[in-house]
Amino acid sequence: MKKANKIRTVLLVASVLFAVGYSRAQMQEGKIVFERKTNLFKKYTNKSTQDYIKEENKYKIDNFTLYFNDSVSVFVPEENYENNRLSWTTNSNTVVQDFRNNETKTIYSFSGAPVLVKDSLQKRQWKLTDKWRTICQIECMQAVYELDDSTRIYAWFTASITPNIGPESFWDLPGAILGLATEDGAVTYFAKSIEERKIDMEVVMPKFKDKKARTREEVMEQAKKDFKFEKEIDSYLKSLFMW
Repeated sequence: MKKANKIRTVLLVASVLFAVGYSRAQMQEGKIVFERKTNLFKKYTNKSTQDYIKEENKYKIDNFTLYFNDSVSVFVPEENYENNRLSWTTNSNTVVQDFRNNETKTIYSFSGAPVLVKDSLQKRQWKLTDKWRTICQIECMQAVYELDDSTRIYAWFTASITPNIGPESFWDLPGAILGLATEDGAVTYFAKSIEERKIDMEVVMPKFKDKKARTREEVMEQAKKDFKFEKEIDSYLKSLFMW
């Protein structure tokens, strides 16, 4: 059975690469703008919180830009001046992935304060499917990642963009991830524009202070100590670090 699954995976990847050869030249450098859509009523199920958010505001839109080349990617949030009253309802992370050094740096907004996390690139176990979706006029193949027994994340990727890149900390599929979605559709990321161009990484690179950096595990352990009386701290940390 395992051998059959491996053969199926190889054939699926081969079909992606074959399709690329006939569809378009491969892109190696550029920028991708992503739109994230969050269903706040699915994220916050407490009625008092939903009453504060209001039905007409239950879908929150945030935009991000992903700059990339064959060695590094920089994922940064765009300024959003609309509905600042609900800015606390979602996180806007800044993520730098260094593929040559197997390193990722992320600035999280944790309890209202920026926290720098420095760690190795996250590797996920993906299952390829035979489903496809068109994103920005590009045919993308679907893959599924099971975070745990109750959480699945769907991704759509294309080998027509050669670096293994994606929104947030996602990267480890054969090409660029142009779409991400939780199984219940509570959170989705989809590319809305793609531009091939030379990127000056020194200009777009965020300024980090490495001496204050911590690992994901260190941040999680400290948070559980500091907020041990908060009932939802585990689910909050899961939603924060799953991306």
